[in-house]
Amino acid sequence: MTKSSVLMLALLSTVAYGVWAALAQVASRKLSPELTVVISCSFAAVTIGAYILHNGGQVPRSASGLAFALLTGLALSIAMLSFYRGVEIGSTAIVSPIVALYFVVAAILGVVFFEETLHMNDFVGIGFAIASIVLISQ
Repeated sequence: MTKSSVLMLALLSTVAYGVWAALAQVASRKLSPELTVVISCSFAAVTIGAYILHNGGQVPRSASGLAFALLTGLALSIAMLSFYRGVEIGSTAIVSPIVALYFVVAAILGVVFFEETLHMNDFVGIGFAIASIVLISQ
């Protein structure tokens, strides 16, 4: 896959997450956050299932991969319930940028558990991101 393909997918993901966050606030104020998560995740599962079937299907390749997928689902459930509850009672303009800092946690976990390396520009970028959250939440 080319670098431009990766960038396009990242940008598409960014736009989709932005739309998701805005719609989540509306849905969470009209339904309970828990019901909103169940409905949106169920629809997402059906959509992704159709995508997988359309592309020839896929079966689990390893027990550890399946275990990590289940742990991913647990983490996502906690994240989504917290996010939907946050936008139900607060502002998407505050909750979304703070949630968007998940990459800081991912970077730390990558360094600690997966032997990834951070460079000086990574630290500077993370610092600017944290500073932006401080400014936004004031």
